[in-house]
Amino acid sequence: MHLVLVPDDHVYTLLDLPAATRSEFWEVLEWATTEYGLDDYGVGVRNGDPQSTAGTIAHVHAHLLAPNGRQALRMKFGTGSGSTSGT
Repeated sequence: MHLVLVPDDHVYTLLDLPAATRSEFWEVLEWATTEYGLDDYGVGVRNGDPQSTAGTIAHVHAHLLAPNGRQALRMKFGTGSGSTSGT
C-alpha cells in the first residue's frame, strides 16, 4: 500500500506548516493507519528544495507505505545513484 499525505498549505518542510496543520497532519496519519489496519508501516518525507533532496515536487508531502505481505518494506534515502527508490 502506498498513500500520499498532502497538506493544503504550500510549504517546503513539515516544520514550516502552521501548528494547527502540523497537528492535523499527524491526526490524518493516525486515521490512515487505523482505517487500513496498519500495524507496520513507513513514513517518508523529504524536506526542503527538491534539487537538494532528490525530490520532484516543491511541496511537502509524506509517503505512507505498508509492506505487501510478501516482502519487507524498503525505503531508501541517500546520495548515491539509485538510492532514493521506494518513495
